[in-house]
Amino acid sequence: MFSELDYSNLPARLKLDREVQDCRATMVFDGRYKMIEVMGFPSILFDLETDPDELRDLGGDPFA
Repeated sequence: MFSELDYSNLPARLKLDREVQDCRATMVFDGRYKMIEVMGFPSILFDLETDPDELRDLGGDPFA
């Protein structure tokens, strides 16, 4: 599953101090892993099989 978000018209844009053209997010989910990329921020990766509540970000884990 793929999902995209344009948050340029949401209050989050101002709180994050982002330009309108930089307010894009993408999510990819394959049934087990969910990856979220927000322009200008590190990617977030969850293993929903072992972490269904999405509490442990594996995005920066070299052993994930």
